Amino acid sequence: MSNKFFNILAGFLLLLASGSLFATQVDRVTLDEAISEAGLIFQGTVTKIESRIASDMGSNYEKEFYAFVTFRVDRLIKGQIEGGGATFTLPFISCVVFDYKKQMARLEQQPTMNPTEAVIEQQPAMTEQLGEGMVCMVSGMPRFMIGDSDILFVHGNYAYAMNPLVGWWQGRFSIVNNKIYPVTWLTKEGGIDFTAPYGLEDEQEAEKLGQVLPQKARKHGWTQPQDARRMGPDEFVEVIEKKLRGLEKNQFMAGAQTQKPVKSADFKDSFYYRGAKAMFEQNQKRVAGLLEMPTFGVQQGE
Repeated sequence: MSNKFFNILAGFLLLLASGSLFATQVDRVTLDEAISEAGLIFQGTVTKIESRIASDMGSNYEKEFYAFVTFRVDRLIKGQIEGGGATFTLPFISCVVFDYKKQMARLEQQPTMNPTEAVIEQQPAMTEQLGEGMVCMVSGMPRFMIGDSDILFVHGNYAYAMNPLVGWWQGRFSIVNNKIYPVTWLTKEGGIDFTAPYGLEDEQEAEKLGQVLPQKARKHGWTQPQDARRMGPDEFVEVIEKKLRGLEKNQFMAGAQTQKPVKSADFKDSFYYRGAKAMFEQNQKRVAGLLEMPTFGVQQGE
């Protein structure tokens, strides 16, 4: 891979870092907690990813980036979408679509261009993901691609949130070849087991070799739960819906109010550059030593 690529990527990361760069720490979230906290749970397919810089949205805080990820809503599991739309868009701060092919072509046309300018220049027009894909400068952010199929747990009110998903990466369950990832097993009791120490690539390699379990599972001495089977999206949704019925019954007994419909994100909404302003001012205070870096409990991967 050429040095130009690394120059582009390095410059781009420095640009993002000058706006928002955080080592993310997030508390572990159980499935029950995610179901309870989410204002919206849906199964969707990524149809479009658009990058925006705050300055493109009417703000002077040009160093804040957003990736707006639009999903076709394939199945609504909990909650309602404001306006009842068939699509739903989520905003992820400090993320952009990084298309290596397009940025390289731009630099070939104008070799003296600053690599970061090549990134900035392309953001407003980027509506498809063709090259390197969605890049985020905050650990724990999910990275989507066109065509991804997911079950998502969304906060009912994600105002000023850097990540609209419950528990950040924990609020996303990917569907690949009709299986749920992170790896989930349906137990004989009708519950869910997340303890498998392997992922998508491990499982795909095992299937190629005709193995029941990946080498990584055997290496760790892990065996599948007795009488359990790999979980698909339909089974996963059934478990969620069963838990929801129990939760709704308890809430009804306690006199809980119905949650409001969740609004789809729109980069034309002035809310996002107001959010960029708030983030910018917080960063300035941290640089000045007036605020501590945020910590939220258990670090990712622990």
